[in-house]
Amino acid sequence: LESWPGSFRSRFNYTLYPITFPRENAGEWKKLFKPCASQRLFLPLILKEVDSLVYVDSDILFLQPVDALWSLLAHFNATQLAAMAPEHEEPRIAWYSRFARHPYYGRTGINSGVMLMNMTRIRATYFKNDMTSVGLRWEELLMPLLQKYKLNMTWGDQDLLNIIFHHNPECLLEVPCHWNYRPDHCIYGSNCGSAEEEGIFILHGNRGVYHDLKQPAFRAVYDAIRQVN
Repeated sequence: LESWPGSFRSRFNYTLYPITFPRENAGEWKKLFKPCASQRLFLPLILKEVDSLVYVDSDILFLQPVDALWSLLAHFNATQLAAMAPEHEEPRIAWYSRFARHPYYGRTGINSGVMLMNMTRIRATYFKNDMTSVGLRWEELLMPLLQKYKLNMTWGDQDLLNIIFHHNPECLLEVPCHWNYRPDHCIYGSNCGSAEEEGIFILHGNRGVYHDLKQPAFRAVYDAIRQVN
């Protein structure tokens, strides 16, 4: 960030935080899916003074202003505390609906690469679950869920979020796929109707597609933005 032009850096402030996991289980959380991927689960517990935030993976490109994504927080109803896009639009070719060995949200699951979080609500909520007859706080829920399902999980912390919102669907605002457009939306034909109608708002280049030739359109957008910078 220090290399960015001053005209950009003057528009925002930033703070760097160390990667932090629960001390008693840090090693297990660090190895879940990819190094440090599960950090997002602990943001409500680490950033206790922060009310709400936008979380994005490091392979995200914004094609619309960040403010447009942030404005979706105003669309939350009284029970919603997070927003994510579906993992897929078409259940017949979606991963969760074909292969998941654990509960997942909705018809096709959710993708956690782009996530809005009202952390004040997350910290205050008691979440329904399939382990106890009473609701559990966020910090009480994560480790028991991991212990119960870790042998059946493929996508790490994203699977945990799917399990949580499977049991608490009223807590999630499902946003259209153009807010998290991934290679899966165009491998087997075009499978994101909102992107066809409104364009892609956020490009998610998972599977390394910015750096190989498997998805030339993703690579072209990435290269164009690099050249501008």
